[in-house]
Amino acid sequence: MKGKKEFKLWFTLVILSFILCTTGAWCQHTSASDSGAHFTRPVTIADSIRMTTIDNPNYSLGTWGRDDVAAFSPDGKRFVVIVKKGNVEQNTVEYSLLLYQTAQALSSSPPEVLASLSSSSPRPAIESVTWQDDRTLAFLGENPGERHQLYRVDCDSKRIRKLTNQPTDLMNYAFSSKGDIFFTAAKPAQLIGGKGNHVIVDRENLYQLVSGVQFGVLAGLDLFVTRKGSNRPAPLRVNGMMEGDSPPWPSPDGRYLAIQTIASRSDIPLDWYDYQTVAQQTILSRQGSSKVNEYELIDLATGASQPLIDAPVGAWYSNAAWSDDSRSVFISGTDLPLDVPDPAERKLRQANLFVAEVEIPSRRIVTIMHEDAIIRHWYSQTNELLLQLTNHQSFSNFAEGALVSFRRTREGWKQQDTPAIEAKTKDRIEIAVEEDMNTPPRLVTRDLKTGTRSLLLDPNPQFRNLQFGRVEEIKFKVADGHEMTAGLYRPPDYLRGKRYPLVIQTHGWTSDRFWIDGPDRTAMAAQSLAGKGFFVAQVGDDFASAIFTPNEGKVAMAEFEGIIDYLNAMGLIDPNRVGIVAFSATGPGVGYAIAHSKYPFGAAVLSSTNDAGYFTYLSMFNLDGAMPRFEPINGGAPFGPGLASWLKEAPEFSLDKVSTAMRLEPNSGFDVFALWEWFVGFRRLGKPVEMVFMPDADHVVTRPQDRIISQGGAVDWFGFWLEGEEDPAPAKAQQYARWRELRKLQDAQAGGQKAN
Repeated sequence: MKGKKEFKLWFTLVILSFILCTTGAWCQHTSASDSGAHFTRPVTIADSIRMTTIDNPNYSLGTWGRDDVAAFSPDGKRFVVIVKKGNVEQNTVEYSLLLYQTAQALSSSPPEVLASLSSSSPRPAIESVTWQDDRTLAFLGENPGERHQLYRVDCDSKRIRKLTNQPTDLMNYAFSSKGDIFFTAAKPAQLIGGKGNHVIVDRENLYQLVSGVQFGVLAGLDLFVTRKGSNRPAPLRVNGMMEGDSPPWPSPDGRYLAIQTIASRSDIPLDWYDYQTVAQQTILSRQGSSKVNEYELIDLATGASQPLIDAPVGAWYSNAAWSDDSRSVFISGTDLPLDVPDPAERKLRQANLFVAEVEIPSRRIVTIMHEDAIIRHWYSQTNELLLQLTNHQSFSNFAEGALVSFRRTREGWKQQDTPAIEAKTKDRIEIAVEEDMNTPPRLVTRDLKTGTRSLLLDPNPQFRNLQFGRVEEIKFKVADGHEMTAGLYRPPDYLRGKRYPLVIQTHGWTSDRFWIDGPDRTAMAAQSLAGKGFFVAQVGDDFASAIFTPNEGKVAMAEFEGIIDYLNAMGLIDPNRVGIVAFSATGPGVGYAIAHSKYPFGAAVLSSTNDAGYFTYLSMFNLDGAMPRFEPINGGAPFGPGLASWLKEAPEFSLDKVSTAMRLEPNSGFDVFALWEWFVGFRRLGKPVEMVFMPDADHVVTRPQDRIISQGGAVDWFGFWLEGEEDPAPAKAQQYARWRELRKLQDAQAGGQKAN
């Protein structure tokens, strides 16, 4: 009997174990199925590089809405969308021009690939797409090893034809109604001294003098016209210098051309220094070099050029549009002349950007409104100008404002109670991007008459297999009393009660965009860092109001300390394991905080930026914007009484007190000069510092290998210094060998401080 009982007990346990195991496996499978069986691994830099993104520059910058990502044909029957993704293996960025039929958009029909090009340079392989007629598009593009040129593609035959063959890169273009092509192209590289053996230094900066060469767009642009029926471009003369990517705007009748140029300092009227708009505060200085944009009007019949408005352009994204009769040109984001008798009107013009009408040829100015806006469309049938209000105070992206409409009447311009709806298609559908901080972007189609919507394109279905960190928006007050906004990325496997290392990323925050890296790519890697077990705080541009003031560094430091205090009080982070990233305009604030904060940042990355330091000030003396920013933040000019303030405020004079492991990433010769004091100072003091120079990288890194160096390097850097982790990949062995030697320096510094 005893044997039977033991057998029954054994048998029961076996069956029970089988049931439990089977049930557990089924439950595990069910749980995985319920969650989609998608979340298999954390995000990596390679995932970010391979992410397919919508490449409309206006959507990327936010200058106007995410309903502006498609370009419709004039008859509304077709539209195109540009998408891009990185190819890690080929070190290229692949672009596709997708063609959709409007009538089939609501049925989620797949697109036709109209053109596919890839770029091995920082330039886009496809950009600036415009419809020439109902079946033909033009765009700027290139393939690996090629120059940026103008192309035309036929939607029916898919035939691509190159329209230009310039020896340098095209920057922008426009077609006239008569078929003439206007375009700007980079000047060939120029020697600073020309053919002589000496240089009389005037507006050159130190980097130009050391290199001896002006390169690409830094040397300016040339303007050309290719008349219809001709293959030979002819140069057009302008009074100022041309830089950047502002397009030419030909009048419909072919008589005039409006274009932005840059006035030299000797040409800048004294009262232009009285403007208080942000753009002018940035670039106008009574000392050193100043360059400011203005609109020129070229009479194509005579070749003569004159200022369109006797005032500077107030915003770098200012745009223009012509009336159909060519008797008026409308300008957004512009300043207006200050030579007005009414003091109140002069004060208004000093402090505000305007949208204005300029009558041609008299150049009489008619004010439309004094707000920051972009021109969306001119409707000649109804005499209405459709505008998109914007907010240019942010470094990272522009806040989208409302659509407003103004009608031109005999009594002047009148704002309409109901803005005109932009008629993009005859069927009135809208192609929009849907996303939020936790939802990757998807293209959707919405019928504006019925409200029906459908999915048009999910560009990243592979994201279902990735484990993203949860993102949330946090708001709190910092020590000086102002409120701060930031995005907070949590580790995907976050455990309550555990304290994690923190990385602070700068340069802006918005809750309505899916930022896998942050607002930019250079040295930013939010989701990859979260996947490595970091909290990441993406800082808003709340301290932007303090830029160009003596409080810039102090306000920025208060915000960084406020983040640490807030997250520490919540029990989320370890305040002794904090890293920080500076990029572009946030360098001075980050540099100040590293040198002066009560928190000893464990590691930092300063990439393609400067710190408003002494050597930077000297080397950038003739670089626009350096003087008006560097002097206020450091308490004046670094001579006489102001020198004492520089010794106290400029971070380089306090490097002996800094224990941060510094990674410096200059992406140009300018950047090397801007970060050189940190490198030399840390080397001289025996502190851990590494400089990684990428001379061919863009300011916002683009090519996959540049992104791996910048973004992947940042992830490894913070992992090593804040977590003590090393990636076992054999290709990184030398990297960690270098860093272990740097750690010995840090340990020696710590030992010396304890001994003292």
